[in-house]
Amino acid sequence: MFFLTVKKVVDACIRDKLIVSLEAQTEQQIKESTDWEEKDFLCKNVILNGLTDDLYDYYSTMKTTKVVCDALQKKYDTMEAGSKKYDVSCYLKFQMMDDKYVEAQSHKLQKIAYEIITEGMPLDEQFQVAIIIDKLPHLWKDFKNTLRYKTKELSLESLITQLRIEEEARK
Repeated sequence: MFFLTVKKVVDACIRDKLIVSLEAQTEQQIKESTDWEEKDFLCKNVILNGLTDDLYDYYSTMKTTKVVCDALQKKYDTMEAGSKKYDVSCYLKFQMMDDKYVEAQSHKLQKIAYEIITEGMPLDEQFQVAIIIDKLPHLWKDFKNTLRYKTKELSLESLITQLRIEEEARK
């Protein structure tokens, strides 16, 4: 039963109603049209019942399941794009502070990078290494200059290890 309902939803989401003039309709076309209308009605209401009240009010005015699906797809694609922009913005604007542990701050920056990667945007490891080095706090200026020449040979893991060693030495 569940799979039949899912099949009906998918069918209604991807197919528009068959339009045939009233004079030229065959019995088979009338049956298909009636069947489509029934599926569309059921599927549209299944989708609408899953929405919050304010979204329900907006989307219930739409004529077919396909129109509702297309509108929801557009809405959530836009939201996803906004989320990606937000993560990239956070990544680029991130600043390390002198009064916090550098290793902890670099892990926070890696978490933001992971969010970007999980949203389907690739981030090269060497780029991540260069960003972390670039964002080191002002008091790490000398260490930062030393690392800049090693960026091509440093992995993310080895950079974090070097940061940990340097931070321990500075204590």
